[in-house]
Amino acid sequence: MITAVVWVLRAILMRSALFESKMLVMSSRLTLVSSLATAKNFSAMPSKEQNPLNPKKLLLSKWTAVQPTHKRKHFLVSKVILPELPDGAIEFVELEAVFDQQIRTIPWRELKNAEIWLQGWV
Repeated sequence: MITAVVWVLRAILMRSALFESKMLVMSSRLTLVSSLATAKNFSAMPSKEQNPLNPKKLLLSKWTAVQPTHKRKHFLVSKVILPELPDGAIEFVELEAVFDQQIRTIPWRELKNAEIWLQGWV
């Protein structure tokens, strides 16, 4: 009977020691991450300079026009227009208005202009 109690107490102590060591590791990792973020001056959301647009990943991305026309504010990239030559660069995308499904073709680099387009549906 006494040995069973000793084993239970030993198991409890082992678990608490393991828990404390895990908590210590987690807190040291959090301290390291926060010190790195402070040292490199990271912001909570990446800016466009930190996260540049990739034309190959534009398909089905969402965009908001800064100055909407005809109630067309929210758009979805419905098509990435591939160049005729296979080794050519992607130049144009088709944007489809969510409001009335009107399609417009624009150069994909125009989406980088924050005075015209905002990424996501705002």
